[in-house]
Amino acid sequence: MADSRGNIPPPSQGRARARGRITSAEFLEQLERGTLQNLSSDAASTTAEPPSEAGSVSVASGSDVGPPIIAHGARDDLDARGLRVTLKPEFNKVGEGGEVFPALTNYFYMNKTPNFTLYQYRVDFSPEEDSTVFKKLLVRSQEQYIGSYIFDGHMLYTTRPIPNEMRDLKAYSKRNEEEDGEPVSFSILIKPVGTVLPTSPTFLQFYNMVMRKCMTLVGMEELGRHFYDRHAAIKFKDDRLELWPGIISAIRNHDVGTLLCVEVTHKVLRMSDVWELISVMKTKCRNPEELEKICKKELIGTIVMTHYNRRTYKIDDIDFTVTPTSAFRHQDGVMTRYIDYYLKRYNIQNIPETQPMLVSIPKKKDVNKGVTGNIYLIPSLCNPTGLTDDMRKNFTLMRKLSNHLHMGPDSRKTKLDEFIGKIKNTQSVKDEFQKWDIDFYPEYVSVECRKYPSEPVFMGPVGSSPISGYTNADWSRQLKGRGMLLAQELKNWIVFVPDRDSADIDQLVKQLKMAATSINVNVVQPLAIIQYNHTRMLSRIRDELNRRGEDIKFVFVVLTNNNVHNYADIKKLCILDFAVGCQCFLAKNMNSPKAKAKLSSICTKVMIQINAKLGGVPWGVKIPVKRLMILGFDVYHCSERKNQSAGALVSTTDQALTKYYSTVTFHQDKSELAKNLTGGVRESLEAFRIENDGALPDRIFLYRDGVGEGQINYVLDIEIPQIRLAIETLYKTSCQEKARLSVIIVTKKINSRVLLERGRQLYDNVPPGTVVDNTFTLPERYDFFLVSQSVNQGTVSPTNYNVVCDDSGFRPEQMQKLSFKLCHNYYNWCGTVAVPAPCQYAHKLAYLTGIALNEKAPLSLATTLWYL
Repeated sequence: MADSRGNIPPPSQGRARARGRITSAEFLEQLERGTLQNLSSDAASTTAEPPSEAGSVSVASGSDVGPPIIAHGARDDLDARGLRVTLKPEFNKVGEGGEVFPALTNYFYMNKTPNFTLYQYRVDFSPEEDSTVFKKLLVRSQEQYIGSYIFDGHMLYTTRPIPNEMRDLKAYSKRNEEEDGEPVSFSILIKPVGTVLPTSPTFLQFYNMVMRKCMTLVGMEELGRHFYDRHAAIKFKDDRLELWPGIISAIRNHDVGTLLCVEVTHKVLRMSDVWELISVMKTKCRNPEELEKICKKELIGTIVMTHYNRRTYKIDDIDFTVTPTSAFRHQDGVMTRYIDYYLKRYNIQNIPETQPMLVSIPKKKDVNKGVTGNIYLIPSLCNPTGLTDDMRKNFTLMRKLSNHLHMGPDSRKTKLDEFIGKIKNTQSVKDEFQKWDIDFYPEYVSVECRKYPSEPVFMGPVGSSPISGYTNADWSRQLKGRGMLLAQELKNWIVFVPDRDSADIDQLVKQLKMAATSINVNVVQPLAIIQYNHTRMLSRIRDELNRRGEDIKFVFVVLTNNNVHNYADIKKLCILDFAVGCQCFLAKNMNSPKAKAKLSSICTKVMIQINAKLGGVPWGVKIPVKRLMILGFDVYHCSERKNQSAGALVSTTDQALTKYYSTVTFHQDKSELAKNLTGGVRESLEAFRIENDGALPDRIFLYRDGVGEGQINYVLDIEIPQIRLAIETLYKTSCQEKARLSVIIVTKKINSRVLLERGRQLYDNVPPGTVVDNTFTLPERYDFFLVSQSVNQGTVSPTNYNVVCDDSGFRPEQMQKLSFKLCHNYYNWCGTVAVPAPCQYAHKLAYLTGIALNEKAPLSLATTLWYL
């Protein structure tokens, strides 16, 4: 019930239990005993009570709701806040069925309706200043003229208009305490942008700015997009690393009101600067050309933090023709050397003069602020962030880091409690909230989840009954006894092994054959086992494949290490030059004492992978919908194609959704991507028609990955209409009724978390099959969150599904169950994965194409999962 001001208070923690619902403790007890209500897994079966929260609208089972989505370019699909609406008002996106249980989220209510108007201004500085911290200090010195304000370094908000005579201010300050001489004079020019009403989406931007200010009030500092506690940094001195704990926060309007999302994060900072890394590379290179090539290969794409203003930049290039002694044209038109600029601006001395310069392309927000040219950075003043490939291979280091980076539900909840305690009890934060008339409720928002039952998995010879008693969404043990659903014989294959590891190769081949037998796959003895010197690996493989010609159907290569460049070279050679599938295998997995104990398990996984690459089907789930085609799409930036990305489209071609067709295109911009995606859909439909005796699918589901928040409108306005047109044209020529199209945007990297309470201050991950379609979903979208996977370490992350276009006529629970079913069919893992299998396959294909091939694979491999 709303109060007299129209605000909705947070729900009472002691509300009565609705019929059909259970407590967390009861849910866990039933889950452990395996006595959860076993509902039918067919998409049409919905027998459980629907949620009955106040304000929800139930849809009768079997009713014809019709398409819930508006997917057109018309501007009548904006709500009062100016947000794009893809959900029809009469459509209820809350599904039915499954076991309903409560869970805790990392959301908090901030739901006071503002009763004032904001005045928005843009602030410019002369001379120009790039330090946000310093700009805030300058503006703070003028608070007596401006009044109460919030400033993010670019935009300023006040509750009353600033008089004209107060919009051109002067401030005097030194950039740092070590500077000699008089303070520098700064001109602060305040330009009006407009007014912001309480109903405007910009008001949420203002709320987020207030929250970011509160972060600084509790002792955190801004680094990149988030805030970190430098004083709580965890030091790894032997590895020259620091781990800064931080917090991600976001305020947004959700289905139950305005919520604050709070998530734990960490920033890995390396104590070595980039110049030190380049110096180490220099000792290993024979000439300047080799150094330039290796530096670009190792450093491009790295995020660095500058010492002087703690800003982060992405390295887009390294310019060896420019050094710190080179001159650039300053904003006042004067040519200035970089070393002189940093001496005068930041009092930085003794900069090595022979180092090349790092190049960073301006971000969109930099361009909006007037930055036009590339940004040049001095390597010795930049520290890399994140982990290198070598660090990731360091088992001891990764084990130490994982204790902090992969926090379990209990540890995560404790860290969130600490932060919320600071926000709740810090007086300056209370004053800030009161100043802006903001209510903050420190109690965690609870949510009603539904768990769908485990899907029966079909494996073994055709006609075998499915298995359903597996735990933790893992059926690897059952697979050994049952075997492949459809096995492919491995024959006409050849093995390459480093000469120093050749003593163990016969045992490896024997183990592979034994593993294959356990999963009902026949493996013929390899045509040859060929030793190679690791310095001549590629030439040895090429010569042998040239000599044997088309007799070779599969290549198995044992590698001395997991160097990504060697891996990429082998893939490029086998796929592009010889159109033959290949499998790489690390030598340490067959000759180290620890690995030998697990060799049987490793070989089983490898044989499953090889079987899938050859066109076999390891397992499947029941798909009750007929004539259905699923597509997955993802993108990955190419390493060798400048400014181009690979777009991978993977589609199903059979009724069981276990056979696939894969294609790749390359694009430079969004318009080219849309054109390529449309062509890929047409190509996939032709592949489906070939596999199904000339028939085209009745329903098409496109799971679209790689879409940022700002790209959704482009998908709606450009991509979907073009795909519809391609479908309409193809079906008209085929004299078949046009297929129903559904487009779902899939997002894995989200900050929402759901915790299952199992006792006082004790928490678990929610089980696979858990869906959330209420509370923190968005009111303007047909969206839901699905936890399909199980994790052994850390806190499970739900995947967000945003249904932006839907002609299928499916009810919400049918859409959710189909998505869950599809998460079972990824053949690189004997269990469920976080996204639908076609989406995961598309990611794998785009990644391999981007880092290795940089070309489209031969058409002869399009119907196999060669990229697994």
